Order: sequence, then structure tokens, then C-alpha cells
Amino acid sequence: MKRPFSVTIILWLVLSLTAWSGLRLATAILWRATLLEFAPSPGPAYIAISGAIWMTAGIGLFWGMWQAKAWIRSALLGTGAGFFVWYWCDRLLLQSPRSNWPFALVTTALLLILLSVCVFLPGTKTFFTKRESHDR
Repeated sequence: MKRPFSVTIILWLVLSLTAWSGLRLATAILWRATLLEFAPSPGPAYIAISGAIWMTAGIGLFWGMWQAKAWIRSALLGTGAGFFVWYWCDRLLLQSPRSNWPFALVTTALLLILLSVCVFLPGTKTFFTKRESHDR
């Protein structure tokens, strides 16, 4: 069965999240001394742990999509909502105020809407349910 365009969009969103989180983890490890010197709050350990968590989530989502598991649509929505909440809690509670918050809010909201629309499209549902039933 040919992969619908909506699944390709979701795949790119997942890969982007995974790559960004992997870079976050690698940067926290490789630049630990510099990060400690300039004392970002809450520190390189938090950056590394959060990067590892989201990278692991992204790898799990990618694997679920690759295997066309039936649970992947719920996992995508849950992870997308969780990432949205984490991003804004991190931004509002741990980072210094930045003037570009309207752009960040619109961008994250649009990405979450894009993910939700793609997950609920009939072609996406058919792709994952038919692949899962075909594999049985």
C-alpha cells in the first residue's frame, strides 16, 4: 500500500523532533563545561535528560510508524500534546523572557494542528489499520 502524503508529513515532524532532541542531548554532553560556566538554569543535566527523553520518544514513534502499528495514531497525538505542554512549561518557567513568544506560540500551535489534522485524515487511518491487519 502506498504511503499517503499525510503520513509523510507526520514522519518528517517525528524525524525533526528526534533530530532536534538528539542535538540537544549531544550539545549538553559535548559542551557541558561551557554550559556549567555560563550557568543556564537549570543546567546541562536537565538539557541532556530532556533531550534523551524526547529523542527516545521520537525513536519509538518512528518505529511505530515504520511498523504501521495500530496504536501509533494515539501515541502521535499524546506525544504531540505532551511536547507542546513541555515546551511551553520549559519556556515560561525555566527560560528568561523572550520577545518572540507570539511567533513561538503560533508556530507550536500550527504544528500541533497540522499533526492532529494529518492523524485524523481518512488516508492515515486506512494506512495504519490496513498495514496492521495485513501483517497479521
